[in-house]
Amino acid sequence: MLELRNAFQELDLSDNVLAEVRLTADADFHSNANLEWLEAEQCDPHMADDRFRKRDPRFAGADRYKPPRPAPGGVLPQA
Repeated sequence: MLELRNAFQELDLSDNVLAEVRLTADADFHSNANLEWLEAEQCDPHMADDRFRKRDPRFAGADRYKPPRPAPGGVLPQA
């Protein structure tokens, strides 16, 4: 990210490009450190977090769609 900001500054296109764009990222980038850094850079991040599906009531019954886990010994339980 610093390289991106520096490149825009060198081209005289923006003093802080991160304050002018929306950043998207997947849940792997979601951390307190990254969120604090983005806030300090005045960036508008749109990123998933790893607990989203646990909080969203629309996913409350999602486990019923997962395939059954094999029992110890590798045998699938009978339905």
